[in-house]
Amino acid sequence: MQRKTVTIIFEGLPSENGNVRLGDFVGRLSSFSAAIIRADRLVSGSHNPTFYFRIVDLKHKSPATITIEAYAKDTNIDFRREMGTLVQRGIISCHL
Repeated sequence: MQRKTVTIIFEGLPSENGNVRLGDFVGRLSSFSAAIIRADRLVSGSHNPTFYFRIVDLKHKSPATITIEAYAKDTNIDFRREMGTLVQRGIISCHL
């Protein structure tokens, strides 16, 4: 199975010496999570999630990054490609 990952880059403010504020970090991850949940519901037609996420890489170097990998809960029902297309095309918005 091909890995399905997304890497989110966090740029801290110069006034914070490049460090990312906790509220900004949590807010961006919440926005990403909400967008993916909306995409999953749209493509699957189900209110129940068809996938789960794992953090597979996390770096504090400038810029800070987090890489998240999506896993289908049921390998017979896998909408990750369709969900990614919705987010990439801006059909489902994610304010990062």
